[in-house]
Amino acid sequence: MSGSRYVFDTNAIVALLQGNAQLIQLILTATDVALIHRIIEIRQQHRLKLPDAVIAAMTIHHSASLVTADQEFSKVNSLSVIHW
Repeated sequence: MSGSRYVFDTNAIVALLQGNAQLIQLILTATDVALIHRIIEIRQQHRLKLPDAVIAAMTIHHSASLVTADQEFSKVNSLSVIHW
């Protein structure tokens, strides 16, 4: 599976956070392991809801800015947020 890319649904992220062995094996072969770790880190450090943690991590991972009216994202200092 080297070189494969994955998008994880929230139920897969929940299972990953719970230590699901099958998913852990899958991400050890994926190229975006850093993204998965960033999602977990943001979720734990900033107490964001899981979908928001995924959005924040993907934005940071892709060096993008997040356009949002949701003030919760202001908690994440490393996230570039454009409020409208």
